[in-house]
Amino acid sequence: MADDYYSLYTPPAPLSRGELKSRCRRQPNLRVGGVFLIPHSSPTLGIEELSAVSEVLSSGYIAQGKKVKEFEEQFSQFLGLKKAGAVNSGTSALHLALIALGVKTGDEVIIPSFVCTALLNAINYVGANAIIADINGDDYNLSYDDAK
Repeated sequence: MADDYYSLYTPPAPLSRGELKSRCRRQPNLRVGGVFLIPHSSPTLGIEELSAVSEVLSSGYIAQGKKVKEFEEQFSQFLGLKKAGAVNSGTSALHLALIALGVKTGDEVIIPSFVCTALLNAINYVGANAIIADINGDDYNLSYDDAK
């Protein structure tokens, strides 16, 4: 059945550079009272990213295609490993990382107070408890004193 689908499927043509450029928008700098704010979970995409996405979508594969295989091979080489595997989301990656670290039911994982829900979900998936800690006002890293 899958072979029949792909033999009948004609992928759309990739967008031209001009079309991509017209669709590309830049996030303006956000300032409040002279302080630059970093937008949470706001993507920064340019022409290269839009072109790459257009190429993948035009291939007819959005998962487990040629680009995923290339990424896994290059990533494993970069890390000096025999193999590496891509996953479908940051949540899945964090979940697997916690498992690889041996985090299990009842363990405590200290995290900063300002994170996306993916981290909280991954901690919940392994049955651990998230311990919320504040940041250090001098360097904005997790506060050692608050984590105690």
